Amino acid sequence: MFSPLMSALVLLIVFQLPVLAGPNGTVSDWREVPIPRTPVGTTTDYHSQPVDMKSILAAEGLDKLSKYGVAGESFYARTDGLNAPYARPIAGASPELLCRKVVAQKLKKVNERLARYGAELFVLDAWRPIECQKALWQYFVEVAKSKNSRGDAVSWNKEAAKYCSDPRTFNALNPRTWTVHVTGGAVDLTLRRRGTGELLYMGGVFDDASALSETAHFERRAVNASEREAQRNRRLLYHAMVQEGFTNYPAEWWHFDYGDQMWSLIKNQKGQKVKSLYGPVRPVALPPS
Repeated sequence: MFSPLMSALVLLIVFQLPVLAGPNGTVSDWREVPIPRTPVGTTTDYHSQPVDMKSILAAEGLDKLSKYGVAGESFYARTDGLNAPYARPIAGASPELLCRKVVAQKLKKVNERLARYGAELFVLDAWRPIECQKALWQYFVEVAKSKNSRGDAVSWNKEAAKYCSDPRTFNALNPRTWTVHVTGGAVDLTLRRRGTGELLYMGGVFDDASALSETAHFERRAVNASEREAQRNRRLLYHAMVQEGFTNYPAEWWHFDYGDQMWSLIKNQKGQKVKSLYGPVRPVALPPS
């Protein structure tokens, strides 16, 4: 029979938290490891990244996230008005969450990493039809206009590009015009509590076009109790995704990439020489769930 002390030691070993190097050495809780503060840039920065269309993964198709046990809902396709700030379905939005197969497999592994924290991913958007991208672009341009009514088209487009890739010149044959979500390699997601489905507090809302959305926003200064909760949750999401090979777009705590041009840009900025793997993809006949 195990004594209470021995039982406690066994539990500690079995449920030991992942280890990641923090600023002061090795720590066992990702929520205590700060998110690196990196330049934000815009979504126009990645267009010069080459894409290896001869890669095996380049021809990989889309799959349903639901097949991999990853929770979520198509935020832009909601018809109940509960998708602020839009409060309506976005034209062209996919009613189902789809992404590249390898991306789906990796998200499943991220959930395995998160299990010991009592958390799991909740996906809001993944593969995005170009029609939906165009509708979202127009929305963010209008937001930019409302912030700076005395600006011009150049300044409004530059502001919109912080939060949305410009699809106006999209050409499936020209990598310099591709948007990341149309490749099936980009995902927008948050965290929720396992069992209850309660979304974790992230200190900001999805698609908020403000500095509050920057992933490392709460790393800039001392935080209060409410901000501390958001800081820890953002750290958990960030580190769980990065450990599985994803990169994060610094302007949006919810946006992560694998295999697309944004992914290769950020990888290359960190000294990892990689080429993009994914170009635009459209859904074909999908296997049943």
